[in-house]
Amino acid sequence: RIDGILDGDRPLLVDEDHMNMSIESDLWECPPPEHSSGETREQALMVQALSPLRFKVMGRYTHRFDAAALTACLHRRMQTLCSQYGGNDTAGEYRFSEGFRVAENRLEWKDYTHYSARQKKAMRLGGAMGTLEVEGKFSEYETALFRFAEIFHAGKNTNFGLGKLKLFYLNQRGENDR
Repeated sequence: RIDGILDGDRPLLVDEDHMNMSIESDLWECPPPEHSSGETREQALMVQALSPLRFKVMGRYTHRFDAAALTACLHRRMQTLCSQYGGNDTAGEYRFSEGFRVAENRLEWKDYTHYSARQKKAMRLGGAMGTLEVEGKFSEYETALFRFAEIFHAGKNTNFGLGKLKLFYLNQRGENDR
Protein backbone atom coordinates (compact mmCIF):
# COMPACT_ATOMS: atom_id res chain seq x y z
CA ARG A 1 0.00 0.00 0.00
CA ILE A 2 1.28 3.44 -0.92
CA ASP A 3 0.73 6.01 1.83
CA GLY A 4 2.07 9.04 0.02
CA ILE A 5 3.96 10.39 -2.97
CA LEU A 6 5.85 13.67 -2.76
CA ASP A 7 7.30 16.02 -5.33
CA GLY A 8 9.83 17.80 -3.14
CA ASP A 9 7.59 18.77 -0.24
CA ARG A 10 4.35 18.79 -2.27
CA PRO A 11 2.02 15.79 -1.82
CA LEU A 12 0.88 14.22 -5.10
CA LEU A 13 -1.38 11.55 -3.64
CA VAL A 14 -4.74 13.00 -2.55
CA ASP A 15 -6.22 9.72 -1.39
CA GLU A 16 -6.05 6.04 -2.28
CA ASP A 17 -7.62 6.58 -5.69
CA HIS A 18 -6.71 10.14 -6.70
CA MET A 19 -3.59 12.07 -7.64
CA ASN A 20 -3.15 15.84 -7.39
CA MET A 21 -2.81 16.76 -11.06
CA SER A 22 -2.68 20.53 -10.50
CA ILE A 23 1.06 20.57 -9.76
CA GLU A 24 2.93 22.25 -12.58
CA SER A 25 5.43 20.13 -14.50
CA ASP A 26 9.11 20.93 -14.19
CA LEU A 27 10.22 21.30 -17.81
CA TRP A 28 13.75 21.19 -19.15
CA GLU A 29 15.07 22.29 -22.52
CA CYS A 30 18.60 22.02 -23.74
CA PRO A 31 20.55 23.43 -26.63
CA PRO A 32 22.58 20.68 -28.34
CA PRO A 33 26.29 21.09 -27.56
CA GLU A 34 27.26 21.72 -31.16
CA HIS A 35 24.53 24.37 -31.56
CA SER A 36 25.34 26.28 -28.37
CA SER A 37 25.98 29.91 -29.24
CA GLY A 38 29.50 29.88 -27.85
CA GLU A 39 28.56 32.69 -25.50
CA THR A 40 29.39 32.19 -21.85
CA ARG A 41 27.90 33.58 -18.69
CA GLU A 42 29.89 34.35 -15.55
CA GLN A 43 28.27 32.71 -12.55
CA ALA A 44 28.90 30.90 -9.31
CA LEU A 45 26.90 27.85 -8.29
CA MET A 46 26.74 25.93 -5.06
CA VAL A 47 25.78 22.32 -5.85
CA GLN A 48 24.40 20.47 -2.85
CA ALA A 49 24.36 16.67 -2.99
CA LEU A 50 21.20 15.76 -1.06
CA SER A 51 21.73 12.04 -1.62
CA PRO A 52 24.99 10.26 -2.48
CA LEU A 53 26.42 11.29 -5.85
CA ARG A 54 28.46 8.47 -7.35
CA PHE A 55 30.35 8.32 -10.60
CA LYS A 56 33.77 7.10 -11.59
CA VAL A 57 36.78 9.28 -12.28
CA MET A 58 39.74 7.40 -13.76
CA GLY A 59 37.98 4.09 -13.01
CA ARG A 60 37.29 4.80 -9.31
CA TYR A 61 34.42 6.24 -7.29
CA THR A 62 35.54 9.39 -5.50
CA HIS A 63 34.33 12.59 -3.90
CA ARG A 64 37.35 14.49 -5.24
CA PHE A 65 36.80 15.54 -8.85
CA ASP A 66 37.22 18.57 -11.05
CA ALA A 67 34.66 20.55 -13.02
CA ALA A 68 35.38 18.63 -16.24
CA ALA A 69 34.67 15.23 -14.59
CA LEU A 70 31.45 16.51 -12.98
CA THR A 71 30.20 18.05 -16.23
CA ALA A 72 31.02 14.85 -18.16
CA CYS A 73 28.95 12.92 -15.58
CA LEU A 74 26.00 15.29 -16.10
CA HIS A 75 26.34 15.00 -19.90
CA ARG A 76 26.32 11.15 -19.76
CA ARG A 77 23.19 11.12 -17.59
CA MET A 78 21.42 13.55 -19.91
CA GLN A 79 22.36 11.53 -23.00
CA THR A 80 21.17 8.29 -21.41
CA LEU A 81 17.76 9.65 -20.44
CA CYS A 82 17.21 11.57 -23.67
CA SER A 83 18.09 8.52 -25.77
CA GLN A 84 15.66 6.33 -23.81
CA TYR A 85 12.73 8.70 -23.24
CA GLY A 86 12.76 11.40 -25.86
CA GLY A 87 14.18 12.78 -29.03
CA ASN A 88 17.93 12.61 -28.78
CA ASP A 89 18.91 15.77 -30.62
CA THR A 90 21.48 16.26 -27.83
CA ALA A 91 23.68 13.43 -29.08
CA GLY A 92 26.49 15.71 -30.24
CA GLU A 93 30.01 15.56 -28.96
CA TYR A 94 30.53 17.55 -25.77
CA ARG A 95 33.84 19.16 -24.90
CA PHE A 96 34.28 20.87 -21.54
CA SER A 97 34.58 24.62 -22.08
CA GLU A 98 37.29 24.96 -19.42
CA GLY A 99 35.58 28.22 -18.46
CA PHE A 100 34.73 27.28 -14.88
CA ARG A 101 36.35 25.42 -12.03
CA VAL A 102 35.62 23.89 -8.65
CA ALA A 103 36.23 26.77 -6.23
CA GLU A 104 35.48 24.85 -3.05
CA ASN A 105 34.85 21.16 -2.43
CA ARG A 106 33.07 20.34 0.83
CA LEU A 107 32.04 16.86 -0.23
CA GLU A 108 32.61 13.79 1.92
CA TRP A 109 32.15 10.14 1.08
CA LYS A 110 29.12 8.64 2.84
CA ASP A 111 28.39 4.90 2.74
CA TYR A 112 24.95 3.38 3.25
CA THR A 113 24.06 -0.27 3.59
CA HIS A 114 21.87 -1.69 0.84
CA TYR A 115 20.53 -5.23 0.69
CA SER A 116 20.94 -6.75 -2.76
CA ALA A 117 18.18 -9.26 -3.47
CA ARG A 118 20.10 -10.43 -6.53
CA GLN A 119 23.33 -11.09 -4.62
CA LYS A 120 21.47 -11.97 -1.39
CA LYS A 121 23.71 -9.91 0.88
CA ALA A 122 24.12 -6.47 2.39
CA MET A 123 26.38 -4.20 0.37
CA ARG A 124 27.79 -0.71 0.72
CA LEU A 125 26.26 1.87 -1.58
CA GLY A 126 27.70 5.31 -1.07
CA GLY A 127 28.75 8.49 -2.73
CA ALA A 128 29.68 12.13 -2.32
CA MET A 129 27.54 14.16 0.08
CA GLY A 130 27.83 17.84 0.96
CA THR A 131 28.42 20.90 -1.20
CA LEU A 132 30.59 21.89 -4.10
CA GLU A 133 31.05 25.43 -5.37
CA VAL A 134 31.81 25.97 -9.04
CA GLU A 135 32.51 29.35 -10.56
CA GLY A 136 33.54 30.91 -13.82
CA LYS A 137 32.16 31.17 -17.32
CA PHE A 138 29.54 28.57 -18.22
CA SER A 139 28.32 27.87 -21.73
CA GLU A 140 24.58 27.79 -22.30
CA TYR A 141 24.83 24.00 -22.62
CA GLU A 142 26.74 23.59 -19.35
CA THR A 143 24.20 25.71 -17.48
CA ALA A 144 21.45 23.51 -18.94
CA LEU A 145 23.27 20.35 -17.79
CA PHE A 146 23.32 21.56 -14.18
CA ARG A 147 19.60 22.36 -14.37
CA PHE A 148 18.97 18.90 -15.87
CA ALA A 149 20.79 17.24 -12.95
CA GLU A 150 18.69 19.16 -10.44
CA ILE A 151 15.52 17.69 -11.97
CA PHE A 152 16.68 14.18 -12.96
CA HIS A 153 19.59 13.49 -10.56
CA ALA A 154 23.11 12.57 -11.65
CA GLY A 155 25.59 9.71 -11.59
CA LYS A 156 24.95 6.04 -10.91
CA ASN A 157 22.10 4.41 -9.00
CA THR A 158 19.62 7.22 -9.51
CA ASN A 159 16.91 4.52 -9.49
CA PHE A 160 17.71 4.19 -5.76
CA GLY A 161 17.26 7.95 -5.28
CA LEU A 162 20.98 8.68 -5.41
CA GLY A 163 22.49 11.72 -7.10
CA LYS A 164 19.79 14.20 -6.01
CA LEU A 165 21.26 17.68 -6.43
CA LYS A 166 20.05 21.15 -5.52
CA LEU A 167 21.53 24.27 -7.12
CA PHE A 168 22.03 27.62 -5.49
CA TYR A 169 23.04 30.50 -7.73
CA LEU A 170 25.47 32.64 -5.77
CA ASN A 171 26.17 36.35 -6.14
CA GLN A 172 29.48 38.00 -5.22
CA ARG A 173 28.74 37.91 -1.48
CA GLY A 174 28.04 34.18 -1.55
CA GLU A 175 24.31 34.60 -0.99
CA ASN A 176 21.56 32.74 -2.78
CA ASP A 177 20.77 34.77 -5.90
CA ARG A 178 18.03 32.58 -7.35
